[in-house]
Amino acid sequence: MLLKKWGLGYCPQCKKKGLAVELVTLRHHIKPPANLEVADGSYLFCRTQTCPVVYFSNKEKRIFELGDVRYAIGIKNGKGPHDLCYCFGFTREMIEQDIREHGNTDIPI
Repeated sequence: MLLKKWGLGYCPQCKKKGLAVELVTLRHHIKPPANLEVADGSYLFCRTQTCPVVYFSNKEKRIFELGDVRYAIGIKNGKGPHDLCYCFGFTREMIEQDIREHGNTDIPI
């Protein structure tokens, strides 16, 4: 049964619960030509490090994998840099360095 394979809120690959993401985030992160397949609806982020799925929609029966995204997903590759803000390019490592050097950071997070 298709509904069982695409369990509501669970990644169809690793079967772990996903985190809801805004449609605007998804549209920004998915690169062409895969971005043309982003339909209106609800999407989730799969945070399982070893799973190739990044975003998925159970309703749309659509997945987007690592090769479909514009940026490296730090949680997926286990290495740095670990992006905190894709739009402005802030990483966890930048904040840690700022705190080491200055005792605090002015990077808005």
